[in-house]
Amino acid sequence: MDHYIIALLEKEHWTEEDRQQVLQYLATSNHSELQQHLLRRFREATAQQKSSEHASALLQSIHTQLQTVAPAVPRNRYRRLVIASTAAAAAILAVVVFTAPHLSTKNKKNQPPAALIASKFGEDVRPGSNKALLTLGNGKTVILEDTKDGTIPAGDENIHKAQDELVYNHTGESVAVNTLQTPKGGQYQVVLSDGTKVWLNAASTLTYPASFRGNTRTVTLSGEAYFEVAANANMPFYVNTPEEQVLVLGTSFNVKAYTEEKRNTTTLIDGAVKVAKAEKEIVLQPGEQTVYNKSTGRLQASGGDPARAIAWKNGQFAFKNDDLKEVMQTISRWYDTEVKYDETLDISTIHVTGFMRRQANLSSTLEILEITAGVHFKIQGRTINVTR
Repeated sequence: MDHYIIALLEKEHWTEEDRQQVLQYLATSNHSELQQHLLRRFREATAQQKSSEHASALLQSIHTQLQTVAPAVPRNRYRRLVIASTAAAAAILAVVVFTAPHLSTKNKKNQPPAALIASKFGEDVRPGSNKALLTLGNGKTVILEDTKDGTIPAGDENIHKAQDELVYNHTGESVAVNTLQTPKGGQYQVVLSDGTKVWLNAASTLTYPASFRGNTRTVTLSGEAYFEVAANANMPFYVNTPEEQVLVLGTSFNVKAYTEEKRNTTTLIDGAVKVAKAEKEIVLQPGEQTVYNKSTGRLQASGGDPARAIAWKNGQFAFKNDDLKEVMQTISRWYDTEVKYDETLDISTIHVTGFMRRQANLSSTLEILEITAGVHFKIQGRTINVTR
């Protein structure tokens, strides 16, 4: 651990230069050890509280402050890639700022070693990885994580695999329909024949032609995906979900449409899209979002949070006053687990705000959730048990 950074963390008052140096360190370093250090100190600061209300209120204040740290709408590719990790770093940083008056260095000898934190839930689960199942037009399936890089034997479909990404030849002539399916605990990337790039999140399915023909480009999505659509005004791009249709000309956006969740969202990063449901259509501007409520059948515009919407693509979990059930659905999809709740636990009253790394083991993620949600977890095999 960088002793200079630790010295800065021990200060009760920072200059703007101090703050920028720590933010830079956290945003660009593999800071798992530092994160555990800060989490231990945060627990010390709240250990004397009789309930979790103090911790929850404190973190809510922290993330209100984050709005002045992380820009709401990234304007270029570099910032789009790092904004989620910067916000995560700021969240850790804010813990130190808000709790510094309560912290003491006298008890460091009594702090549990980092190795014990990983085992406090009984067992542990590794994070998801790049894996998916490709179904070709002839019905043949290809397990991509078991397939070497190179051209995939697929007749005239002309598919190349390189570094956990599928690339379709722009000059391909095949009209076959392919399906890319990620399991729980999986994610994958594909470049379609027109140059459109798609990042597919866990437990998602994308169906698309091996080569686009005709006057439109149409794909079908179940689950979640981030799109960077190749511009072609003469050939509009459509994303169909079970409930909605998104019309695109050339833009970057995120669609979340899991069948088990109570609402779908479409969040626009750049460009313009039109989201349609039955007779209603909504045109989005950058930074805006639509929400489709499945129980009411209502589609409406909502204030978007692009950084949070695409945090998953950039290796982060990002929650903002989300209810615990939705949060645990996201967690269980990525770690390929099931979730069981204690019958006495009223999960409808519990909301979570926070940033976490998707590449951390499950125990590290649950460690942060325990602080923010005021609940307790136990891992048994691939089951997460949640209690008060």
